[in-house]
Formats: sequence, structure tokens, C-alpha cells
Amino acid sequence: MNFKKTYIDLEMQVHAALRVAVKNSTQQSKHTNTNIIPVNLSYYTELSIVDDELIFMDDRGLHYSIFVSTLEDLIDILSGLKEV
Repeated sequence: MNFKKTYIDLEMQVHAALRVAVKNSTQQSKHTNTNIIPVNLSYYTELSIVDDELIFMDDRGLHYSIFVSTLEDLIDILSGLKEV
């Protein structure tokens, strides 16, 4: 079994599901003119898509790569949503 491929496939599925969730969200960012998913992860407060990239934003609107979190963190965010 190729665990690396399985992991990468899961990561891609999670990122795709997060993109759909953000695009379908009715909540707007406090900092940009974009849809967001509110998050409570470390000091990040929003998950959004900026320049076609999933990014976290903090309460000051600073942008952070999605890769600052673990795959498990991203799955937890998805699990907290009502429907993806």
C-alpha cells in the first residue's frame, strides 16, 4: 500500500471540500471582500480563498498559508460544518 499517495489524495480531497465550503458560505470576511469559514485555530479567525489560494486570516487580517495547520486540523474544520 502506498501511504504517501493515500495521504496526498486525502489532503487534496480535504482542500477541495474546504474550497467548496468557503465558496458556498454566506459569511463575509471582516478584512477582505471574500466568503469565509470562521475558524478557531490557534490565532486564526477566518479561512478564505485569496488569489485562488486557501488562506487563514487572523483578527488583524494578515494572511497565512493553509499549510500552517495539520491535515487533522483541516478535517476538524470540515467536521464542524453542517454540510459541505
